[in-house]
Amino acid sequence: MEPLFGPKGTMIGWLKGDVIYDMNLRPFAFVRDGGVFENKGCRVGELDQAASRGEQRMKAWDQPDKLFSN
Repeated sequence: MEPLFGPKGTMIGWLKGDVIYDMNLRPFAFVRDGGVFENKGCRVGELDQAASRGEQRMKAWDQPDKLFSN
């Protein structure tokens, strides 16, 4: 599992394979072709590899209130 960071740089969950887990290790989203989808299939954003630190980071999502508060 890799830590997953929000656009502000704070940790928001975990990424394992193509599944995103919340901080309590419950699966709640998945990744397909760089897009992030909530479990019902609605696209809510993108996943980006932050080049400077080699970390996975959420960016530019369409519906931020669907997944994250930060």
